[in-house]
Amino acid sequence: MKKIILALAAVAVLAISCDNKSKELNEKFTQLMTQKDSLQTVSADLQATFEKMTTMHKQMSEKINAMQPLDSSLLASLAEHEAAFTSQSTVLEGQKKTFEGYVDLATNFAALSAEEKEAQINTIIENNTKMMEENTTLKTLQENMMKAHEGIMAKLNDTTATTNTEKK
Repeated sequence: MKKIILALAAVAVLAISCDNKSKELNEKFTQLMTQKDSLQTVSADLQATFEKMTTMHKQMSEKINAMQPLDSSLLASLAEHEAAFTSQSTVLEGQKKTFEGYVDLATNFAALSAEEKEAQINTIIENNTKMMEENTTLKTLQENMMKAHEGIMAKLNDTTATTNTEKK
């Protein structure tokens, strides 16, 4: 009889322990999804800046290609920026796919076992950390590129103004 009572007590303790673990995992997941919302906002801002810069880049490219004679240093700057745009696009697209994966995970999270939940949470932590680092890098890169674009546009405007003055 004592063995039965001890076994039932052990099962009860185990059930309470598992319930607490599941509750902790659900709370952690909720916190991570809040963090994801913040990351998604930052990513959207970076995407908007990226689109603005690509539009500005196209305008610069048209002006540079219309120059006579062509300025090879400006062409080199354009090529550097195009490579940076490709890199940024890849990072932003990867983040978009990660966020889409989070939506799928959120719909299925409750059905996962505790071990699966813990594994998913660890993956989310890694992904969020990676995205925070990427966002910091992208922000710095975009700020530097924006300054470079402004410098190039100023140079183009000076060249255009000088050319127009010479023609008159």
